[in-house]
Amino acid sequence: WPGLLQTAVYNRSRQQGRVRIFESGLRFVRKSSDIMQDPMLAGLISGDISGEQWGEAARGVDFFDLKGDLEAILALTGSAADFSFVSGEHPSLHPGQAARIMCNGEPAGWVGMLHPALEDEVGLAGNTYVFEIRLDLLGGGGLPAFTPLSKFPSIRRDISLLVDEGIEFSQIAECIRQEAPEILQDIRLFDVYTGKNID
Repeated sequence: WPGLLQTAVYNRSRQQGRVRIFESGLRFVRKSSDIMQDPMLAGLISGDISGEQWGEAARGVDFFDLKGDLEAILALTGSAADFSFVSGEHPSLHPGQAARIMCNGEPAGWVGMLHPALEDEVGLAGNTYVFEIRLDLLGGGGLPAFTPLSKFPSIRRDISLLVDEGIEFSQIAECIRQEAPEILQDIRLFDVYTGKNID
């Protein structure tokens, strides 16, 4: 992340309001007296979601834009179902806008919004989002294979669930995937409601 942040500051100081960058390389982590070197893939987005244009109102990037980019990368591995996102806390990330990336129950990386204090310290204005993931977990991949199109039209169902606030969407999606028949193609969270009259 330090290299990406320097690059983002360099670009923003040259009037580049929309920054989307990535880097692969070694991450150095001290564990007791040893220094571990892990090959990582990291990325950063900042600024508007799209370039300057007249057809759409300007909108700044958010957590879900970067998460969507990361999910597209994971889809290329051919084993995207092995990965999940679990809320967590990281000293460099904003509390409440950070998630640990898990692969088959093992920690694989982080995604989230840069902590505002760190953002001020490096001189970035506006929200900046970063991710990092272990590169060795992305080494697989599969060639796309054609599957015949269904003769039947697709069916969409909107399902509302009342769950405890501490339950994460990833837990619900995993439960559905385990119990669902093969015809289930996609699960999408499209709304979350909390507040009055929840009864």
